Amino acid sequence: MLQPELLKEQVEAIRIQPHLTVGERILEHLKELPTDDLLPMDAWPYAATQDGIAEALGISRAHAALELKRLPD
Repeated sequence: MLQPELLKEQVEAIRIQPHLTVGERILEHLKELPTDDLLPMDAWPYAATQDGIAEALGISRAHAALELKRLPD
């Protein structure tokens, strides 16, 4: 579940963009997260996890994992 109230509007905006591929929707979702000051070893917010991405985009966790593998580094 996404806790921050702010993300609810962003989630809906991303979910209703059918002209974007799932990979593009994932990038849009991640771009909106406040992660600029996080280090690789920090605990990342739930919305940046496979489960959080899947929930935000309305896709399965497995689909999110596959799409994340396809994204460039």
